Amino acid sequence: MVPEVAIWTDEGGGELLAGRADALVVLDDEVAGVVDWKSDFAPTLEDKDRYASQIADYVRATGAMAGAIVFVTTREVVWIGERAQLFELLIRVPTT
Repeated sequence: MVPEVAIWTDEGGGELLAGRADALVVLDDEVAGVVDWKSDFAPTLEDKDRYASQIADYVRATGAMAGAIVFVTTREVVWIGERAQLFELLIRVPTT
């Protein structure tokens, strides 16, 4: 995992995206996953929707398979994208 990564892209049509992911999962110089920790005490549905949209943007901008929003205080993880595909890839990576 690579911590605190700036993400930016030209979405086309004059739309730009800029943000910072808490961490990226990088394998073979490719972004496989995006992780963002949230410390909201009691996130509302609107908060969760906004965060899901943010992570979906980061997944799209980086070409990642999946992204995770980790709510630290509630111990909830919300996945965006192909979580099973990301896990399958991670399981195949040899550890050193």
